[in-house]
Amino acid sequence: MDPSYSIKKFKQACKQGKSKVLVLRYAKLTARKDFGLKTKKEILRFVANDGLEHLKFICTNEWRANPDKKNSAKVDSYEFYSGKLYGYIAFVFIEKTQMWLIKSFKKNENSGVRHQPFQVLEKLIH
Repeated sequence: MDPSYSIKKFKQACKQGKSKVLVLRYAKLTARKDFGLKTKKEILRFVANDGLEHLKFICTNEWRANPDKKNSAKVDSYEFYSGKLYGYIAFVFIEKTQMWLIKSFKKNENSGVRHQPFQVLEKLIH
């Protein structure tokens, strides 16, 4: 399955700033704790300036916590690196308001290839 949204458009909106992108409270807290990004402005600048290295699409899901049940919305999820840190970001585009919403921005708890270097070798051997 392909992403619902253009990552390029999402990054452009982050570059435009606070008027185009909202960040949920929990995403702000984990961005601060896990990546040292203290403000919404820092989070948006990080995304806009390619801080999401080796970005890889994970999946698209229905936004279950959508407060507007009449208008469905999809959530695109990605994994990324920032230096040695392995991260996860999920975002939504809300058609009605023409706003982006960063739903999650946190350390990725799943193991990435960098964290399991021998996993690839194991697959080659077996």
